[in-house]
Amino acid sequence: MTLRKKTLILIAFFLIGLLLFVYFTSQFVLYNGYLELEERILKRNVDRGLNALQREIMTLNVTVGDWAFWDDSYQFVQNLSTEYINSNLTDPTFITNKLSLMMFINNSDEIVFSKGFDLINKKETDIPESSREMVRKKLFHFELSDKNMSKSGLISVPEGLFLVASRPILTSNYDGPSKGALVMARKFDDTELSILSDITQLTLTLKPIKELPDYASLRTLPDKNNNLISKIYDKDFITGYTVLKDIFDQPVMLLGVTAQREIYNQGLATLYFYIAIVFIAIVSFFTLIFLLLHKMVLSPIARLSAAVQKIAVNSDLSSRVPVEGKDEISSLAAEINKMLSVIENTQQELKVSKNRYRYLSYHDSLTGLYNRTFFDEEMARLNRDLKNYTPLSIICVDVDGLKLTNDTLGHRAGDDLLISFARLLAKPFRKTDVIARVGGDEFCIILPGTTNETAHIKAGEIIKLIEQYNANHSVIPISISVGIATSQGSESESIYDIYQAADNNMQELCSWWK
Repeated sequence: MTLRKKTLILIAFFLIGLLLFVYFTSQFVLYNGYLELEERILKRNVDRGLNALQREIMTLNVTVGDWAFWDDSYQFVQNLSTEYINSNLTDPTFITNKLSLMMFINNSDEIVFSKGFDLINKKETDIPESSREMVRKKLFHFELSDKNMSKSGLISVPEGLFLVASRPILTSNYDGPSKGALVMARKFDDTELSILSDITQLTLTLKPIKELPDYASLRTLPDKNNNLISKIYDKDFITGYTVLKDIFDQPVMLLGVTAQREIYNQGLATLYFYIAIVFIAIVSFFTLIFLLLHKMVLSPIARLSAAVQKIAVNSDLSSRVPVEGKDEISSLAAEINKMLSVIENTQQELKVSKNRYRYLSYHDSLTGLYNRTFFDEEMARLNRDLKNYTPLSIICVDVDGLKLTNDTLGHRAGDDLLISFARLLAKPFRKTDVIARVGGDEFCIILPGTTNETAHIKAGEIIKLIEQYNANHSVIPISISVGIATSQGSESESIYDIYQAADNNMQELCSWWK
């Protein structure tokens, strides 16, 4: 692949990567920011809807208080005066106060008067006995003598959802004892919801809880800090839902707030415009960069490459590449010409020193033993035909305390220690055995055609030589760990298994000799 193609591919990958980075960064910063802003506004609108509903309940509670703390009501619940009914419990009273139900309950827990009213058709209506009893049981039981005691909120009965409020019946001076309780209710239907929508300038809806698509996945009801429990949206509209709870804090209905996704759509348009502008700018920039690179770098390098290839094909070290201009590429061409001269002059020298370099490539420069490269090649060669060399033993030896010697006496002392040990190590073995330094303080001997017993004898000879050495070199004695393993002759065995076994046996055999 030419340098020009590589440059094009590199620029293309970098361009794509940069565009993806810009896109995902924009998504994370801008797009998610618009979504968060949209959700904050939706939460605020849900709160507005709930607050409007609470204000209606509070207004109803105040109305109940005005009627319950009144001498006429106090007398009525005892004598059931017809005059009180004709004067106060008329249809205009229900219309003015937007009441769907008014109920008086005495201290014997009996409903002494109740009246239902249809606010839509502006006429009295019957309230089923079951619903009246449900309201009575849920709202009557509290301390009737406490003027501050009240119950208000939502209640669900077979006829629907109602705003309700209840207070004890006391005198106008809030004196008791209470003669019962007064209950007022207003049906929370589409008409009432429409009024709340007009007040709040929001699109409000009511929905049974189980109609919410993700109702089953909800784990918590709204808390005081976040009333929004779920949201449903499409491209143009978003609806947030919160749970309406009854007076016993039980969920009864969902209140939904629907709004147009103006912020989202505007944000999406802004995001696409931003990405388009960035795309055009980046593509233009990289196109300009490539053209400049092609003219100033790629073309001169291509000509230089062609000249070098011509010299290589002809094997003519006397030829030279053309030098054009005064930039880095022309300097490179001049240096290539110098290099060709050097190569031409040293080619013969390289032939003479080839054997010497071969020796150095397979021998450790410090100890003169075989190095790791030669050791690995011998391991591979012997492993290919291991059966012909069985029994084969491997002895692994580690020089102990080398790091301590280097740290305390210096690396020169450590090197002298390794050289002395290498000389001792070579004495017991045959020329056909492979003695190699495979690591800093690690040595290994491969013994083809050698039994385990013989290998142990050889290891013993090494130890004896070291003991003799240490007797005359007590300042820096040699201490080693030895591990031995021998092939077992199995079909699946490899020389690397023998090497690993010798390495694993090192501590055990060292302890055995000691």
